[in-house]
Amino acid sequence: FFKNLYTNAKIFDTICKVTEERQKEVVRLAQTSDGMLVVGGAHSSNTQKLYALAAAVCPTVRHIEDACQLTEEELHRFSVCKTIAIAAGASTPPGIIQEVKKRMAENLREECSFEELLEQSFKTLNTGERVTGVILAVNPAEIKVDLGTKHTGILPYDEITTESGVVLADEYHVGDPIEVVCTKFNDSEGTVLLSKKRLDISKHLAEIQAAVESGETLNGTVKEITRGGVVVQVKTATVFVPASQCGLPKDADLSELKNKKVPLKILEYNEQRRRAVGSIRNALRAQHKQEVEAFYATLEPGQKFKGTVRSLTSFGAFVNIGPVDGMIHITELSWGRLKQPSEVLKVGQTVDVFIKAVDPEKKRISLGYKTEENNPWNIFLKTYNVGDVITVTVVSLMPFGAFAEIMPGVDGLIHNSQISDKMVSNPASVLKVGDKVEVKIIAVDADKNRISLSIRAAADPDYVAPEPPKAKEAPAEKAEEAPAETAAEEAEEAPTEAADEA
Repeated sequence: FFKNLYTNAKIFDTICKVTEERQKEVVRLAQTSDGMLVVGGAHSSNTQKLYALAAAVCPTVRHIEDACQLTEEELHRFSVCKTIAIAAGASTPPGIIQEVKKRMAENLREECSFEELLEQSFKTLNTGERVTGVILAVNPAEIKVDLGTKHTGILPYDEITTESGVVLADEYHVGDPIEVVCTKFNDSEGTVLLSKKRLDISKHLAEIQAAVESGETLNGTVKEITRGGVVVQVKTATVFVPASQCGLPKDADLSELKNKKVPLKILEYNEQRRRAVGSIRNALRAQHKQEVEAFYATLEPGQKFKGTVRSLTSFGAFVNIGPVDGMIHITELSWGRLKQPSEVLKVGQTVDVFIKAVDPEKKRISLGYKTEENNPWNIFLKTYNVGDVITVTVVSLMPFGAFAEIMPGVDGLIHNSQISDKMVSNPASVLKVGDKVEVKIIAVDADKNRISLSIRAAADPDYVAPEPPKAKEAPAEKAEEAPAETAAEEAEEAPTEAADEA
């Protein structure tokens, strides 16, 4: 008609998506049924189209406006059908559909009545009602859901997830069940808007409320930075975290938490306002405590670790070895004597340490640093022998002789009698600290870690040094406790014994 009136007429197929889906469903029902009733106005183009589609594939199809048109003759035609489907136009009132259903139920006297079979198909839904449907179609913008009613459920993307970039076809599939809540009905189009997000938010808020009492740690992502703190998204719900509970130092920039995944402890939940307050700091502390407990349970003396020096004190160094710090006492830093740990270590340095002792109750770990492998005395015994001539450095002068460094951590004594071929009563008259002199190793006491050196023997190859006099045996405990300085102080009264002790 229009083509005859208008030579350049353009005709567009403007059928809406919902109507198109309804027509496809009618065809599917008609193909699987022995008979079909199409209920709707005689002049409704939508109903007429549904009738034409059903009649093309189903042997027994009848178009009626209401239950009054179901005469005995018409009902007899359907009595031979094993399966009967009922479809209706979008504008058909629900009351008319119910009347048709009842009329068919009265006519079909079966053990399981027609009314019972169709009860769920004609059930009505209300705004805010939760319902489980079946996914009919999935496209990038929305999901269509079969709710078992004459309304087709429309689930928009924004009501499915709070995340951006989610591909619906990857997450949802045709035929899968889905739980939603009805938000808005459109009877003229036969659709109902659905929301999965609202349902999820309610569920997740319930989980948050339960976490207040249980103390459970939840996980979320920081989505927003506010003046007073941050907003953390826990699944589909949100939790406010005050700045003081963010786990950052005071006056730190909160923006560094943006989009980061964080653990969370829920401090309080207001059910009326549906508002939750949480703490990242408390969650991190609880997490750290668990890590520490687990770490202590695995520690054993002798275990080796690679750690980082955290700080230095006058009595030692604190080294981080994972979730905790251990301490290396100053006496464990070197085989020699140190005035300050900084002579050996510096903050930030990576060091190899081992466990010496563990106190799980007091949460203390003693670490070792020096080992037999780096014991300078062992290195000396492997490197030098009695009779070797070496160059040493004078490090201190005593009334009975001079101490000289052979290698770091190992000193030897040059007795007054071994400084020169003439008797020397005051070593300072011949030597001074820092002098490098050539000496001969004339004796080594491996048990007591003592070394005797001789300048005189190094200068005269024919000179034979006398055997050093033996010191009186001191009680073992006293000998271990007595430092070299104490022995030196007693040297004026007993030069030989003091020299041996030193």
